[in-house]
Amino acid sequence: MTLKKLSTITMIKTSLQLWIPVAVTMLLASGCQSAKDPFAVADADGSGKIAKPEFERFMLESIFSEADANGDSKVSYEEWKVINPDTEKEKFSKPDADKDGLVTPEEMKAYFAGKDTFGTLFEKIDVNGDKGLDREEVETFYKKAEQAAGSNSLQKISNAASE
Repeated sequence: MTLKKLSTITMIKTSLQLWIPVAVTMLLASGCQSAKDPFAVADADGSGKIAKPEFERFMLESIFSEADANGDSKVSYEEWKVINPDTEKEKFSKPDADKDGLVTPEEMKAYFAGKDTFGTLFEKIDVNGDKGLDREEVETFYKKAEQAAGSNSLQKISNAASE
C-alpha cells in the first residue's frame, strides 16, 4: 500500500469517526420515492444529482437533526453518545468552539469548514467522477457499506470508503 493511499485511508477513518455514520445511513437509505426521500432532500435543486455543496449541507443538517434529541439546537455529549456510543469525549469536544459542552450547528459548520471530511466521502461515492452523486451511485455505496467488515455502521462505512 502506498503512503498516499495509507494517508487517505487514515484521514477518511479519522473524519468518519466523529460525525458521519448517522447522516450517511440516512442519505444512503434512499430507495423510497416519498416526500421524505433522503436522496430528494439532499438533491435540493432537483437536478437528479447531489452536488458537493448539497451533500455537505445535507450531511451537516442530518447529523445535527438526528443527534439533537431534545430539539434545543445544541448537541450534548450525552445526546451524541446515544447515536454514536464509541465517540470519546475528547473527539466530541473538538467542534465545541466555546467549550460549553454543547455543539451548535454554527460550531459544527465552522469545524468542518477547514476540513474536507465530506468531500473525501463524496469523492468515494462519486465513482464516475462527474462531481455529482446520482441515485445509483448512492445505492451502490450503501450496498457496499452494508457488506463491509465492521461491527457497527461507522466501521462499515469507514471500511467501505477505504476500499
